[in-house]
Amino acid sequence: MMHLGGFHFFSGILFLACCMALTSFYVYAAYVICVACRKTYVEIKRRFYDFRNYLGTIGGVFSSVDEGGYQAGSVNPSRSFVVLVYAFMGGQGHPIAFEDPPPLFFLNQTFFKQSSLLIIFLISVVYGLQRTEWMGNENTHYKAKEYYVVGQVVFLHRKVMALALHPENILIRPYTVVQEAIYSRGVRYLPEEDGERFVWKNQWFLYLYSRKLVRPKGVGDNTIEPQMVQLLDRYWETMEGMETHGIADPEMKKRYAFGFPVLATYYALYQGHYTGALMNSGKILRKTDFLIGRNYRILHWLDQLEGSWKQSGLLSEIVKTYPNIAAIHQGTTLDVLQDVSLTIVLKGEFSCDHSMIERLHQEYINAMSDDPSKNYFLLYSKKNMRQAKVLYQSSVYGARGGAANYLLSHICGKKMPNEKFNISSPKDGLLTKFYSKKRVEFVFREELKPLLMSSEKQ
Repeated sequence: MMHLGGFHFFSGILFLACCMALTSFYVYAAYVICVACRKTYVEIKRRFYDFRNYLGTIGGVFSSVDEGGYQAGSVNPSRSFVVLVYAFMGGQGHPIAFEDPPPLFFLNQTFFKQSSLLIIFLISVVYGLQRTEWMGNENTHYKAKEYYVVGQVVFLHRKVMALALHPENILIRPYTVVQEAIYSRGVRYLPEEDGERFVWKNQWFLYLYSRKLVRPKGVGDNTIEPQMVQLLDRYWETMEGMETHGIADPEMKKRYAFGFPVLATYYALYQGHYTGALMNSGKILRKTDFLIGRNYRILHWLDQLEGSWKQSGLLSEIVKTYPNIAAIHQGTTLDVLQDVSLTIVLKGEFSCDHSMIERLHQEYINAMSDDPSKNYFLLYSKKNMRQAKVLYQSSVYGARGGAANYLLSHICGKKMPNEKFNISSPKDGLLTKFYSKKRVEFVFREELKPLLMSSEKQ
């Protein structure tokens, strides 16, 4: 049975009408641009043909002069140039007729009506499918869902446009404004204690940045931009909201389970912007208490999420259908552990028996295993080898990977797993020996200072 949210159904329809009107405007604007381009092309082509006709006339004059004027073997430079140009352009010595193509008009009622009807039909179909998915007996909060199903239609427009455009592009902005209005209206009908609102926020406003690791416009590695910090705050608020609030709707809970690892990856990758700029931010980040605390919380949340996957039986679906989610989860866990291990050294709390160091070692064993039940990178490589290689090499052989290997193998003497080339091969330029000891001590000299000083004293 599909439920109806009463008055909110009609309120949602108004938002849907806004989306249809906006799409119709864009389609007709594209038509007008095409007409303008076509008219310009036709005018240029007409002038081209007029020029050829003019050359044809000149060619005819030269032909008559040849018959009665120029002697054999004489050369007229101006005549030669014109005849060469004329010959190159395919002139035949007589004017060429130009036929006008059927005219196109800027005001085309037939096109507007037909395109609008097609848009209304297609959007109505998408809307109907969303209602079928989200207004069934297994769902909750039907008043809010009336807005969610409309928001999904608007989001589809933004998602498709963002394949080629930045999420903040001016062409996407009108849809974003409508999306924000739908979100503001819809979350009013969700209980304060329910985390569904954060699932909406992730899907509609953060996903477009997360999926390609896009940053706000103008933000680079060496720039200090408040909008980047604001975006990171939104990521943190969303992750915290998902983890500290229950989610009543089972399908929304599933969306949370799929979406959280991607949120955590984006935040962990770019949190260095809190220090002022991303480049060379690691050593500052690892000395900043609130960021250290957040890394521990992210690690805890990732562990909780994996536990819930196993408990609910969702893990089997993820590894079979969405192995990228499992691989992202494993990569982010390893990345955060690498940061935490360097923090422990920096704070003078390092011990080879530390629980985080033991955990780090186990994560390397899993990530480099040839057992698919432990190595999710390996599972992902069967669906998308290129992306699996990027994730694997970044997490295992990146700069922090070299530092973690240094702590485990050089300092603690733990046996590191051998590279079996299950995912990458030597031809891919894989660093099979991590960073050298000397290189790690140079790059991470400040973080490793407590260990280096103690070794010097000995």
